[in-house]
Amino acid sequence: MELISTTVDGFIFNFNREFIQEVNYTHKVNISPAIKQKILHYLVSEQVLIFCSYYRHEPVIKTIVFPEGKIVQQITHNYLLYPELVNLVIQSHYLVIAQLLSLKSGKNRKLNTLFLLLIIIIIILIILYLLLK
Repeated sequence: MELISTTVDGFIFNFNREFIQEVNYTHKVNISPAIKQKILHYLVSEQVLIFCSYYRHEPVIKTIVFPEGKIVQQITHNYLLYPELVNLVIQSHYLVIAQLLSLKSGKNRKLNTLFLLLIIIIIILIILYLLLK
């Protein structure tokens, strides 16, 4: 199974422990030319972008990015019981999204990365809040 695959309306990230460790260490992902072409198509046409991350073939997190800037997050409830794993998957999820979004413009790469890291922090805080509730 491909690490990054596409659907009619977005992208699927198929994570495993080795990939998560590599991405969180190197902060880089090898993106195939077909995936690059598809993300550029979405970015130019200003369509809704949907990113779904799976860990061992189970959905963990879904991010929907609307052209006007609205972002919707969904996390599979079962994974809230494993905060360390969820944090690793979320970090990888946003690092891959940041790299995909940075393909449009080299000037915006740092801004995209900072924005996505801020989202990671917010989601981690929400998860911790829900666990401590």
